[in-house]
Amino acid sequence: MLYDRFREACEKRGTTITQVLRDIGRAEGNTGSWKAGKSPKLDIVMEMAEHLNMTLDDFVYGDNPPIAKPSTQNSELSDMEQELLEVFSHIPADRQQLCLDFLRTHMVQPEKYADKILDGSKKWEFRKSIPKLEHSDTLDVVIYSSQEDKAIVGEFRAGRMVRCSLEELMSITGYEDDSDAVSWFTAYYATRSLCSALEVTSPIKYSSPISLLDIRDRLHDFRPPQSFLYIIPGSDLDNLISERRTEDNATDTPERM
Repeated sequence: MLYDRFREACEKRGTTITQVLRDIGRAEGNTGSWKAGKSPKLDIVMEMAEHLNMTLDDFVYGDNPPIAKPSTQNSELSDMEQELLEVFSHIPADRQQLCLDFLRTHMVQPEKYADKILDGSKKWEFRKSIPKLEHSDTLDVVIYSSQEDKAIVGEFRAGRMVRCSLEELMSITGYEDDSDAVSWFTAYYATRSLCSALEVTSPIKYSSPISLLDIRDRLHDFRPPQSFLYIIPGSDLDNLISERRTEDNATDTPERM
């Protein structure tokens, strides 16, 4: 049941269903119907999965993904492309545009995404929701490369954490005069009254990335995120990252400034 997977995902990340719903600005009163077996709307499911840094498949299906039906409709398409077409054809017409908008927000190669953060050229990370912290708290974020690397390749520290209108966000981040960017962000934040973003500061590229195999050797139930994970202080992941920082510092990797 989706409710049970949602609860388990929250527990593994040291949070609760109530807190996640508050963070993403959603009403808490529907949890009773979810617990009884009713599924949330697709846009809410996508926001919950994104907030928990999970892929939609992992959030919805957990360890029991649906078995893809073989397709021979177009031999020029890969199995994944044919499966996407098959899945999309069964989405209700009034939900198809929402799904397309969601997919468009992921039309960036993860390696390029990671490289831009680690070389300092990407200054902001745009999210539909971000953690609510006390003023004295810091937020460190690890970057996961999900294609060939399949590894945590570095980290950054969140500077300014912004929640505001789209117009204000475009001004703060320097995109107000970029019509293509404004159109893209308008679609991305279509379901949100407030837009969120993290300022990327002090990026660190690990000299030796932490492979998925190494992570699961320590964290057996680790599920790789789409692109990054928030580091919860004192968590097993935090301890693993701290060890890697120590190793990198020992090999003269510059410390975060």
